[in-house]
Amino acid sequence: MEYWLRDSLPKNIENKGHEYEKILVNKINNILKSRSDFFEFNLAKSKTIKINKKSEQIDCIFRFGKNIVICEAKCIVTVDSEISSHNTKKHLKKGAEQVKRKLNFIKDNIEESFKNLGWSYDCEKEYSLIPIVINSNKVFTGHIIDDVIISDDLILSRYFESEIIPLLSKDKENHLAWFIAYRNQKEAEHNFKKYLYNPPQLALNKNHIVYNISHIPTEIFDFKVEIHNLVIRQYDAEEILNAQYAFPLEKDQEIYSYIKN
Repeated sequence: MEYWLRDSLPKNIENKGHEYEKILVNKINNILKSRSDFFEFNLAKSKTIKINKKSEQIDCIFRFGKNIVICEAKCIVTVDSEISSHNTKKHLKKGAEQVKRKLNFIKDNIEESFKNLGWSYDCEKEYSLIPIVINSNKVFTGHIIDDVIISDDLILSRYFESEIIPLLSKDKENHLAWFIAYRNQKEAEHNFKKYLYNPPQLALNKNHIVYNISHIPTEIFDFKVEIHNLVIRQYDAEEILNAQYAFPLEKDQEIYSYIKN
């Protein structure tokens, strides 16, 4: 499909990687600016850091509190087959290798990296460098490849939009159950890695999708035919509300009467 899209789309997608980096940086910055009263941060940048004749191109880097977030962006148009899924994993694995290399470069040259970025270095802070591979088409979000979390721009940016992440809602504004990702900036800094490794947005999928193997009877062949797929198992609202999650789950007082109706 990607081959077809390359020939069919009116816009040249050869530079899709650079364009996606701009989208990612702008999205993060717009949200951070909107919450400047809560977060203490340095805005995201896409920048080549040069130190002692060595350099690394950082797709997206930003800081909030003690956390320095280093993102390797992968713009993958589509995953529509086993082959493209396999190729996507290869791209993401390469991204994990790249972002770990870039993290080590910054870690080994932390003060000079801050100067390159135009940030103020605080020698009293114990900075935590967090590598992420961001996949534009959201496939494999929540997976870990070579000790690096795979995420996407929606889940990453959502953490900074609000500490509340809805689980069950009556509509866009009225929530019946919601996760509390953090209650203050200290918690926001501390809980960030836990959020990336346990995205609340994927909590239902993780708990209620099971791996299923079914067999097709064959009478004329001397081999077995199996179908392997993921299926949603049956569950009710009370099971969702009583399940264990990585983040605290708050509930509206009327939720039980609402779900019974």
